[in-house]
Amino acid sequence: MQKVRHKKTPGRPPNRALAARRRAEILDSASKMFAEHGYADTDLQWIADDVSVSKGTLYRYFRSKRELFFATVDLQVQELRKSVTAAAASGPNPLGMIAAAVRAYLEFFASNPDAVELLLQERASFKERDGSSIAGYRAEMLERWGNMIDLLKSEGYLRPLPTEELIELLSHILYGTIFTNYLSDAKSRFEEQASMIIGVLLHGAVTDKARAEWVQEYQGARAK
Repeated sequence: MQKVRHKKTPGRPPNRALAARRRAEILDSASKMFAEHGYADTDLQWIADDVSVSKGTLYRYFRSKRELFFATVDLQVQELRKSVTAAAASGPNPLGMIAAAVRAYLEFFASNPDAVELLLQERASFKERDGSSIAGYRAEMLERWGNMIDLLKSEGYLRPLPTEELIELLSHILYGTIFTNYLSDAKSRFEEQASMIIGVLLHGAVTDKARAEWVQEYQGARAK
């Protein structure tokens, strides 16, 4: 008797929308769990239970706890990038764009304290990682804003200081502000802080009188 060979039928095509939604749910839950309990103490089973999937399903999206943690941090940086880029686009001119970007940066972390906690954990637990998420963002910021700052310098709006040094100074001020706000719970002051940072950077802290006296004393001291 001849065997009847059944033609193989293709399996159900993957539901990409469902997979994307499930991945987003896992990342959202993981961000909260890692931020609350820390990387070392977070159990992946908690995350699986929170999103109503098996632990095996979790591993289909992320191969390890480490990979999942990095994905949560990278997601926060992607959201930061989108917020800052959108805000800057609304600026009426280059100076306004920088001011809007600074405000959006501080507002993002004030509204997302878990993002600060995840960045702190990334630095504390994975010092060996090649390029932290926020360091990668800083490199992108240098490239993105470099041309704008060069334009402002060429048109006489900024002093002829090295572009990279200007961006590095701004990034240090912003990093210090978000971490200090997180540790001191002063995040509600982000609008005031944004105005102060922009004011000092663009206008300086001293008057023309003070600048003139400082230059005179400085030049006199050098002449001796």
